[in-house]
Amino acid sequence: MARKVFGRIEKLPSGRYRARHPNPTPGSAERIPAPSTFSTKGAAQTWLNTRQDAIAGGTWVHPDDAAVARQATQAEDARKAVAFGVYAEKWVATRTNSTGEPLRPCSYSSASSTVTKGVLRSPILGQRPLISLWRSRPPR
Repeated sequence: MARKVFGRIEKLPSGRYRARHPNPTPGSAERIPAPSTFSTKGAAQTWLNTRQDAIAGGTWVHPDDAAVARQATQAEDARKAVAFGVYAEKWVATRTNSTGEPLRPCSYSSASSTVTKGVLRSPILGQRPLISLWRSRPPR
């Protein structure tokens, strides 16, 4: 009995190997390519085997969905990495009063001075990522 082969490996004119496997989503005719080519046929087969195992185990994620999730994670990490001093300066610059108007010059000057003296000059607060301040808060 012939063994059923999962995916396809093709030798390219460059001598490298391209591996692709079928999309396991029902009704899809798409072939999912490896993220890069391989120098050996064995390496391409290993990649296909890991994808086949992931599909069989229910852990496979479409590369497009994985890329979207990765971008969301990177954006969240970038947001969390904002220094408290940068956040405080932006907060003062965009602050409004109770009627929605920008702060008046005296209020703006007072808030800006507080940020400059209390936050930006502080070696503990100024450059520290904003998220780390919430993590270091003692529980209530």
